Amino acid sequence: MVINKARMALAALAGALALLAACSSGASEEEVMARVADATADMVLQSDADNMVAQATAGMITQAEADAMVAQAAAGMVSQADADKMVAQAADDSFTQEEMDAAVAWATEDLIPQAEVDALVAEATAGMITQEDADKMLAEATAGMITQAEADAMLAQAAAGMMTRADAERMAREIADAMMPEPTIELRGNRFEFVKDRGSLVCAVNNSLPGFGYFDDSGNLVGFDIDLCRGVAAAVLGDADAVEFRPTAAAERGPSIASGEVDMMSRNTTWTASRDALWGDFAQTMFYDGQGFMVPKSLGVYSAAELRGALVCVQQGTTTELNAKDFNRRNNMGFDIVAFPDNVSTNAAYLEGRCDALTTDRSGLVAVR
Repeated sequence: MVINKARMALAALAGALALLAACSSGASEEEVMARVADATADMVLQSDADNMVAQATAGMITQAEADAMVAQAAAGMVSQADADKMVAQAADDSFTQEEMDAAVAWATEDLIPQAEVDALVAEATAGMITQEDADKMLAEATAGMITQAEADAMLAQAAAGMMTRADAERMAREIADAMMPEPTIELRGNRFEFVKDRGSLVCAVNNSLPGFGYFDDSGNLVGFDIDLCRGVAAAVLGDADAVEFRPTAAAERGPSIASGEVDMMSRNTTWTASRDALWGDFAQTMFYDGQGFMVPKSLGVYSAAELRGALVCVQQGTTTELNAKDFNRRNNMGFDIVAFPDNVSTNAAYLEGRCDALTTDRSGLVAVR
């Protein structure tokens, strides 16, 4: 394909030069057209074209050799005198650079379709990338690194102090839409009617927090939060026992209530603005509490300020974990914070001496004592 185009370009260029030469010599229109026809005739064999292109692109031929090749190519069709004249005129300084550029442009006009030009450009820029490739590479590079919800959360943090409460709540709801799964239970009407139709209440609880939700010596689930679930079942269904208790770890609280897997949640859960937006509607506050640290007497520590460099156990996915990290950062405490999946494993680690201090709600610390 390249050879054929080179052959066509040479023929067209010869025609252009012949046209310029004829016009400058004052030839008649018939003579001009005859010279153009002679010059653009199929003058070059395939083998000659191959040789000319190879040598021309290699920079191996002199002007004299080029003149000889033109003369040979025109042999039999153009007299030696005409060939010499064409070569002389082509090399003559009477042609300005602009005229030569115009002749070359005319000679090569429309010889190569745009698609082939694009292909040549693509080959010339091999190793470079299209916008589509760049977008794909960016997507692959960032894959798994940050979710849309995390990006929204980062934006919210960046805008802290610069937005109204209404804007913050709107952004929190957008994050909730991205993070929370679709309800896995098809609701008929509202939740109240759905519970009545089913005949039982599914209640998310903690089953390992003495005083709130735990198993007594007889194996019965008892406590403040358990009683609240029974009270709701009695009010809605007329039967305090028409309740299914669903033990729920701290990290599972939001997804379980937002997805519709449980009807309500009655367990130790700190009420925050973000959870109110992400999880659903909180009822009235049932218990006011605060966070504290517990340490062995043998450690001789009487203030949290004396815990510099301590190994601290905490339950993951809780506000107590976040608060401990904030306290550590603000006061340069140098804590080594170790998080456990539930309060049973967290408490066990502390009681076994695997950490210097335990932090959680004060009511939870009392339960451990």
